[in-house]
Amino acid sequence: LHRVDRRQRQMCIRDRYQEALDNYKLLIENYENVDEIKETFLDQVLYQTVRASVEADDVDSALIAIDKLIANYPDTLLGNTSRLLLGQHLIHIDKASRAREVLYEMIEHFAGFTLKAEVDYAIAYSYELEGDWPRATGGYRTWIEDYPEHGNQPQASYALAWCTSQQGKNPEALELFRDFVKKNGDHELAHLARLWLGNYHFNLQNFEAAERQYNVIITSTPPNPPSLRHPAALMAGRASFRLNQFKKAIRHFRALNDKILEDESISPNFKARVSLNLGDALFEQGKVEVEVATQVETIEDARLRFSKVSALHLDSRLAAIAWGRFGDASYFLKEYPDAIDAYERVIGLPEADITIRSQAEVALGMVLERQAEAPSKEPGAPDAISLVESALRHYLNVVYLKNLRANELPDPFWLEEAGIKAGNLVEAKQDIATGVKLYQRLAELLPPLREDWDRLRLALESKNRSK
Repeated sequence: LHRVDRRQRQMCIRDRYQEALDNYKLLIENYENVDEIKETFLDQVLYQTVRASVEADDVDSALIAIDKLIANYPDTLLGNTSRLLLGQHLIHIDKASRAREVLYEMIEHFAGFTLKAEVDYAIAYSYELEGDWPRATGGYRTWIEDYPEHGNQPQASYALAWCTSQQGKNPEALELFRDFVKKNGDHELAHLARLWLGNYHFNLQNFEAAERQYNVIITSTPPNPPSLRHPAALMAGRASFRLNQFKKAIRHFRALNDKILEDESISPNFKARVSLNLGDALFEQGKVEVEVATQVETIEDARLRFSKVSALHLDSRLAAIAWGRFGDASYFLKEYPDAIDAYERVIGLPEADITIRSQAEVALGMVLERQAEAPSKEPGAPDAISLVESALRHYLNVVYLKNLRANELPDPFWLEEAGIKAGNLVEAKQDIATGVKLYQRLAELLPPLREDWDRLRLALESKNRSK
């Protein structure tokens, strides 16, 4: 309803501008050749016509008004401003190439005009919007050199750093962002630069440096907008988590979760990511708790977070991740039926990619192996041999690519994990033929590890010959 209401207001405003435009056109049509009108205020009418055309998204009417303005009032500020206004509007409506035509015509028509800096900046920005990072970078760098006293220097410096990073030139971008923060620490873009710096350090696994940048954003006074503060809080928690500071990570995630829980302006996807990260931190903290009761309570809290995400985000990849993590926590608590149910859900979800499904297959095999160590004595329950065979089938589903869907490729990491676990089981029951085929298969699928698989295969064949 809010979106509909906003669209209606926008349409209403555009209709009012169109009404104004129609009146300006009528004035021009009736009085543009009247000398008294031309000498007094026709230039203002033409300029207002350009403004109304832009707001009504009528580019053709704007161009006609600009041409008349320039023809009747050459080399005036209103002519300059009108063409710049139209160029900026074209950029805004994603017509960057057409905008540059308008702006370049402006440069050619007016010699030494006062808005040259604004035009050059708009041209560089148009390349940025098109993702032409080399031209955008070159444009901003030249602009910074040509207009050292201009008030847009901070914006251009940030844009230069950003466009440089988009070219993959991260070391150069790092220096540009550092220099930006040093010179413009109080500017509104400084915290965006710090977010980039934090993410840069995070990706290099320099988590302490990353967290320092995120914390500056979180604790800034006056507070940063939620669109910046919330992602920084999430990343600060992730940095603490990667440093194995799980209690600190929990504080970050819990505080963020409490702030956004009832906020309808926050996307469900972001809320789910916060819940998943909080669940992960609780799970890891629970693993290291000394008191059994505290351990169980903490991991149950983690399971609750995972189950909420899986319930609220049905038919999404997030649900697959949440079910997988719920299975992991259940497995740790030896709640094997819950773990099996969770992993089977993951395997069956259309939204789960091959990595998630392969991980679930391997985890499911591991649960079944643990159950085989102390099988249930209830009537009809599978015995140890059946459980081990089931575990082996799940491992072999991954090795023999039975879990692949159309246009998917196997995940090498989980292929290797499944191969190792399958090999352990077939060797334990001395199934030489199956083991040889298994290691031959793995050597073909994972060539970088061919020597290891060949060594295991030869060892099995040697055992077979010695019998």
